Amino acid sequence: MFLARHLLLLQLLLLALPTWTGVGPRPKVSQTIFCNAQNKPITPQNTIFAFDFHDVITTSKDWPKWRTRIRLICGSPNFGTIVKYSPTLLYTLFTLRKQLNVAEQAFQKIIEIYPELAPCKDTFLEIANAQRPNKKTQAIMKKLHDKGFKIYLFSNIGEQTFADLQLRHPELLNYVDDYCIVKKSMGYVSKPDQRMYQQFKNQFNPDRSKQIIFIDDLRKNIDAGCKAGMISILFKDADQLFRDLETLGIPLLPSEESNIPPAFELPIGYEHRF
Repeated sequence: MFLARHLLLLQLLLLALPTWTGVGPRPKVSQTIFCNAQNKPITPQNTIFAFDFHDVITTSKDWPKWRTRIRLICGSPNFGTIVKYSPTLLYTLFTLRKQLNVAEQAFQKIIEIYPELAPCKDTFLEIANAQRPNKKTQAIMKKLHDKGFKIYLFSNIGEQTFADLQLRHPELLNYVDDYCIVKKSMGYVSKPDQRMYQQFKNQFNPDRSKQIIFIDDLRKNIDAGCKAGMISILFKDADQLFRDLETLGIPLLPSEESNIPPAFELPIGYEHRF
């Protein structure tokens, strides 16, 4: 009975973990969309890329990732403390999940409510960064990188979590030139807040001379990207992203293998849906 209770609580805690870390149910994506496509060629000289991290560069749709997280929780030296607070902690997680977009901010609030959970910080970071690469997305990023495009991470990951990620899994950032992430000093401003998009533009496109292709798996973030004037692509999977980039005029295969000519351009204001 004791073991069954703990396993049940563990399952509920895993389900309660927010989508900030790529854990838990994700909104279903029924269509792809991109906006703000311009009637001009897309080149490394006039275009930069902004990639989201969770469920774009990485994937949460595999058992090994979940198995790793279960192992980290069960093997944590603070497992007893986590279980001790699990009934109320579960409710707190569900509440914060509705209110916040940043896992790191949520953990800070949990520590304020349950100070005894402060030693669980390392476990939290390990769980948050138990990421597995989306190999197809990484292959697309490599092709873009080889063509000379600048690729920037544009994520709601927090500073401490990102610093830990750089140490644990630098291979996930192989093709990332720089990053724009959430900072405590800026009040945890995050996507889809327009201030986050302005922060990205100020950091990587200060003179506004380049167009930005933004890829994210959440519709609310894509809608905000459209409002910010970015060419925004709603990510469903890497195959769809490949097709959308080719449609925008970025051939990722040799021209004889591609169904879309390299010189293909879209009319101004073109909006694409499937």
